[in-house]
Amino acid sequence: MISTSYCMGGKCRDILPMVSPNGQFSDRDGRWFLVRIMPYRTQENRIDGVVITFSDITAAKRLEAQLRQTQAGRKKRERKATP
Repeated sequence: MISTSYCMGGKCRDILPMVSPNGQFSDRDGRWFLVRIMPYRTQENRIDGVVITFSDITAAKRLEAQLRQTQAGRKKRERKATP
């Protein structure tokens, strides 16, 4: 999770126009984040702001890429082995 101070450092303004209420984005350093934007509601059910959460999903994205490479390599070997 990214702290609020990080978000206030300009990253929120950079990514908010590019994402839906739930989405993924990568930053300039190649890290991946899951962002969720939800309304903050008062007890009177009045929207009084937004809650923005950022979850670092870089490790999951790397594992997905490794899995795709492994699967592609296996398919290639299977094609070569097929007479």
